[in-house]
Amino acid sequence: MENFYDRFDVVSDLKPYLRILAAHEIEHLRNAIRGKLESEETAYEENDEKPPSLKMLRLRIVDFKLNKITGTFQTLESHEKLKLVNTII
Repeated sequence: MENFYDRFDVVSDLKPYLRILAAHEIEHLRNAIRGKLESEETAYEENDEKPPSLKMLRLRIVDFKLNKITGTFQTLESHEKLKLVNTII
């Protein structure tokens, strides 16, 4: 995922392999992606006139898809789901 996060649908490509991972391994993968995303987000200034980096947007999509595929998205409350989708948009 680290090498190919910017491919069109890297999460779908890896979906068959995610099924063989244990829950703690999936959590580690999610945390690794989230850590990279957070480092990109700290570099972004909301009040700046420049748009966010393409890397940050792609990492947000990967984070969302990974959460959806692994079932994490389903455990969120409705307002948390809306917040997550609004953050991506």
